[in-house]
Amino acid sequence: MSTEEKQKPRTPSRKPQDLAELRRRRIREYGAKSLKQRNPLRANLGAEASSLMSMGLRLQQGIEGLLNSSEDVIGELEKVEPAMDMFLKITRQWDRLVQLDQRIGSGKKNGKPAE
Repeated sequence: MSTEEKQKPRTPSRKPQDLAELRRRRIREYGAKSLKQRNPLRANLGAEASSLMSMGLRLQQGIEGLLNSSEDVIGELEKVEPAMDMFLKITRQWDRLVQLDQRIGSGKKNGKPAE
C-alpha cells in the first residue's frame, strides 16, 4: 500500500437504510438545536424547517422506492410527478426558512448588513 493510499481518508460504505437513518438523526438534531435558540422566531423557523426536511425525506424515499421497484421507470414518472412536484416545493420552502434564519442570525437584511 502506497503512502498516498494510507493518507487518503476512507469513507465507510453505508447501506441506503443506514444513510436514511443518519439523515433522520441529523434532521432531529437540527430541530432540537433550533428549539434551543433564545430568539423564539429563530427557534420556530428551525423547528419548522426540520419538520419540512423530515417530510421531504419521507417523500423522496417513497418516490425512489416506487421508481426502483418498477421495470418501466419512464411510465412510472407520470404517476410520481405530483409527488416530485411536492418534494420540490417542500425542499424550496425549508431552504427559504433556513436562509431566513441565517439572515436573522447574521443581522443581515436582503443579504446586506442591517442598518
